[in-house]
Order: sequence, then structure tokens, then C-alpha cells
Amino acid sequence: MIKKAKYILFFLCLILFTSCNRRNSILASKTRIMTTIFPVYDWTRTLINEGKNERLLLNVVIKNSFDIHLFVPSSADLQQISNAKMVIYTGKKIDSWVEEALQKPNVENQIAVNLSKEILKRQPEALLDEHFWLIPEYAIMCCDIITEKLETIDSEHYSEYQQFNQEYTNLLKMLHQDFEIAGKTSGKPILIADRNTFAPLFNHYGIKYYSFSDECPSSLTNINYENFSKLLDENQLSAVYITEMGDKKNAQAVIDGSKNPLCDILTIDTLHCTTLNLAFYGKSYLSTMQENLLSLRIN
Repeated sequence: MIKKAKYILFFLCLILFTSCNRRNSILASKTRIMTTIFPVYDWTRTLINEGKNERLLLNVVIKNSFDIHLFVPSSADLQQISNAKMVIYTGKKIDSWVEEALQKPNVENQIAVNLSKEILKRQPEALLDEHFWLIPEYAIMCCDIITEKLETIDSEHYSEYQQFNQEYTNLLKMLHQDFEIAGKTSGKPILIADRNTFAPLFNHYGIKYYSFSDECPSSLTNINYENFSKLLDENQLSAVYITEMGDKKNAQAVIDGSKNPLCDILTIDTLHCTTLNLAFYGKSYLSTMQENLLSLRIN
């Protein structure tokens, strides 16, 4: 019995070893694409049809629930970037750390896609805040840019990527139009008891707002809650907003000082802390921005 068990164990180990080798061989044969933050990753995975793409291997540096402003890449993170054939990043302060890895690529003719620079080539007058990914109009441009760059690493299937891009950007264009309508029809302002990462989006579409601070990140010190309570009452607002990184205590302090103690506290998501686990269960750039738009219509 012992001898038989040893044989079984041997064959199980052999199968496992063979399976691992085969998997590693498949992964090694794929062209690697590295992205820095979730929105860029999510656009790219949609454009390459990631679940069914046997040629391209996509990854993202910031995978866990982490405020991307505070992220410091490890040597392993920088190594992954150096080993990628294509690196796609915002090109703004929020992922400026990627530049270090791009200076020493381990892959011949590595392709670095700086999205903010590419947008400015197309629209030189654009005023790009580091959170430009929150503006659907720029998200559309980013998808066009990424799609064009994909031809350089998989020209044989470029027409497929163009088709995926067309289908996806049609949805983004609808989102863009909805935000335009929101800007034109919004009567009451949005009150954000938090740092206002959405300031670029609101300004882009003409949505009125008040916020504790337009800087991100921001320490949010010396807040005059009384002034914001007055704004809440004067505009007869039914909700006070915070971001997913915000503290409800700040919003509650504004409400407690107002004449509307039943005012709602609502969260709008900046996609700063989205994890791959949440993405696995269906969270995406598009769904999150659609939910944000619905929340902003409550007032």
C-alpha cells in the first residue's frame, strides 16, 4: 500500500509539474502589456477582449485597495514594467514613478504610451488635470490612442481591436452626452464634503459645485462647516457627497449644522481604490461612471 501510494504521489507531482511548465510556456509566449492604474487597465482589457485573447497578457501595477496618490512601487513593480513590451500610463504626477522603469527596459523596442502627451497631440488646448480619466470625452480619446498603439504589437488582429474600440467608445460617447446634458440642465449645485477629485469633470461639463477642497490629495484642515451648512440650506439640497476615500463624519457635520437633519450622504467613486477583485465581480470604469451620474442627478 505504501509503495502504491508513493507511485500515486509521484504521478500527481509529475502531472502538476507538467501542467505548471505548460502554463509558464503559454504565458511566456504572450506579448506583455503593463498598465499603471485601474481606469487604464479597464479600458485596455476591454479593447483587447482580455478573457479571450490568447496573444496578449495584460497586467496592472496597483492591484489592491490603495489610494493611488500614496502608492510607492516596489522593485518588483518596476521590474514588471521593464519586462513589458508595451507600458500604458497617464503620464501625469499620479504615476510619474513609471518613468524610472522606462529608462531601463529589458525588452527590445519597448513601447511607452503616455496618454496625456498623446491627448495633447490631438487637442493642444486641452487642460489636463491628473484625474483626466474621469472625463468621458478624454476616456474616448485614450481608447482611440490605445487601439492605435495595439497595431504595433499585434497588427494581424488590429481590425478586431478597432471593432472592440468602436463598440466600447459608442457607450462612452453616450456617457459623455449624458454628462453634457447634466451640465446644461443642472439647477442646484453639488455639495462635496470632501476633496473634490471630480472638479475637472464638473468644470469640463459645467456642473456647479461646492467642495471642501479642489486639491487632491488634501489634508482637509480648518474646514468651516457652518458655511457649508448654510450653502446646503440656501440651495435646498437633498444630499451631501463624499468620495469613496472620504469620511462620512465631515458630511454629517455639515448636515448637523443645517436645517435638514435627514439629508442623505452619498458616495461618488473616483476609481482611486478599485481592486482587481472588484473588477472580477463586474466593477468597471463605465459602470462606475454611470453610477456616479445617477447619484449626481438626485439633487
